[in-house]
Amino acid sequence: MKKLLSLAAAVSMLTNMPFTFAKAEDSAAVPVKLDKAVYDQLIEYCFADENLDGIVTEEEFKNTVFGSFDLENISDLSFLKEMKKLECLDLRGGDFTDLSFLAEMDSIRELYLTGVPITDISFAKDMDLRRMHISDMDQITDQQKIDIIKWTDDVTVEKNFEAIVGGSPIGLFLGQDVNIEISGDSALNLRKSKDTACSAFGYKEGESTYTVTYNGKEIHSGKITVVDSTPEDPPLTGKDPVSITSVVEKPGLEDFPEYTLSSLGGNAVISDNKLYKYDHMDSFIMQYDDIVTAAQDAIWIGSSTLYRNLVIKTDGSIYFGDNKVNHNGSEIVDIQNQRMISEDNKLYGLTYSDGEYSTYLITDDFKGFIENPNKFSTTVYEDNSGEMIDLDGNYHTGIMNVKSGFGNFYIDENDVLWKYSSKSAEKIAENVESVGYHYYLNNQSYNSDHTSYDDVYITFDGKAHLADNGKVVELKDNPTYYKDSDFFYLGLNIIRGDRMNVIKNYIITDDDVLTLNLLGQTKSITHVKRYLFNYINEEQDKVSVYFTRTDDTLWRYSTEDGKFAQVDLSSIGTEIKGDVNKDGNTDENDLICLNDFLLCKTKSLAGSGDINEDGKINSFDIAALRTLIAENKN
Repeated sequence: MKKLLSLAAAVSMLTNMPFTFAKAEDSAAVPVKLDKAVYDQLIEYCFADENLDGIVTEEEFKNTVFGSFDLENISDLSFLKEMKKLECLDLRGGDFTDLSFLAEMDSIRELYLTGVPITDISFAKDMDLRRMHISDMDQITDQQKIDIIKWTDDVTVEKNFEAIVGGSPIGLFLGQDVNIEISGDSALNLRKSKDTACSAFGYKEGESTYTVTYNGKEIHSGKITVVDSTPEDPPLTGKDPVSITSVVEKPGLEDFPEYTLSSLGGNAVISDNKLYKYDHMDSFIMQYDDIVTAAQDAIWIGSSTLYRNLVIKTDGSIYFGDNKVNHNGSEIVDIQNQRMISEDNKLYGLTYSDGEYSTYLITDDFKGFIENPNKFSTTVYEDNSGEMIDLDGNYHTGIMNVKSGFGNFYIDENDVLWKYSSKSAEKIAENVESVGYHYYLNNQSYNSDHTSYDDVYITFDGKAHLADNGKVVELKDNPTYYKDSDFFYLGLNIIRGDRMNVIKNYIITDDDVLTLNLLGQTKSITHVKRYLFNYINEEQDKVSVYFTRTDDTLWRYSTEDGKFAQVDLSSIGTEIKGDVNKDGNTDENDLICLNDFLLCKTKSLAGSGDINEDGKINSFDIAALRTLIAENKN
């Protein structure tokens, strides 16, 4: 249990910590003066060695945001008071019986205590905690935990938005019988969880109540008032319609020159056979002006994964980023599931060797990919005979003429349900009409309304069965009221004003209204088709989001000016390769800028420094930039 809670604390923090990697060793680094037991744990558990040089300096110590300490060999906790930026603290064991001084540490938002011999936790009432876990401490009673909870009473929420109801810190009754029920139909609990707080969705004007219970007894209640909201309704223009491709060209790539490239980051849009790449300076640049289609693809180079635009141009040529791909087969006309499809229905993949990108033939017996709404990138296709084939090892499944699929389940032409996984096809049931995720009644469920969510197939007699064991279950209606949503926060950050985990919060309702909650700004707009991506500028404390409306125009909202605006692609110019300093030219100034970065004189680059497109920034890019500058002069 101790390891689990420590891991939970680490994961909670690591998913939100900005990592910085070492670029050069600082020979003048001086270790911070601390007891050895504390210093060793700073390196081993606390990620305090920010530049990975093996030394925790005083500055690194004071900037540490995650602290995890076994107190057994620690005799003095005064060092914690010097950690002014500490946001998550995990303490285990030891002999300390008084931790009340923690109430003076304003930065702490999460507190994990395991086997600590204190008998009084009332100090936590004076802390601004969003999460607190207590384990292996039977001396702390349930009533003591209830007494430190800060409750919200009556809450007002706008229609189509959400508000947090209940109390903080959450996590005090982890795995125990604690529930929140919302009565009335004005507010809904769309994402149920067993804790002292939940998110209430404003469904329609009116009042609802919420009740928090523990072991069947009410410990708090409050009122939720839903008020009307009027979304902005700018006219649809149809001007500059765009199609969307999920192209990854990571913003801030230059900050990670020697490490595996992340698939998270920017996107691209296509308009009038032009591909516009999103730039990390909160703008677009035109990368190609004569393309048929494009998609994201990835290539392994050594231990790194390189994500680039895989582009099919109107002349039939193929490009991966700025690199032309060698292709000797039939003309490529489409890209699906990171594979290329030729005009004569052959399937090709992309490979890298000896500095060259090339296609390779996967199969010449390709009829089409088998659609699967629960698979990000399907690996199964149908050949010309109708058999389902797995791309992994070109495995023949024996499943014929698939009508539909969901997850690992497929229904064939004879209404037989199959489960396919890891080159194993298993017959599950006959006379199956459909398969998918469904809510069903489950008295053993963890959720407060006794429902579970799982793979369920429905036979033609109307009965619903769990796909794993065939058990007949009763389905529960669970309308969502929205088409798309994403919520990047933990606990109560939204109402507590804590930005550490608040990145984005959006909902597209079933009437095409987009609602946004970004850094406390609540905005909505009509006729939205698809949410695309967001860009976070921590230095300027702003978030920008991009989306398309139902007329396929591209729009943007920024917390900087608080306005919705259509993005005009017609005025966007092409990308200038080698323009490292983003001054509109490629010249010796870019060479100086790139050299200063590699010598660690500067921490970041305005433009891309990966001149030779190998996924790294090093001396080879200096040579490539020199050549490029010379070519430009000639």
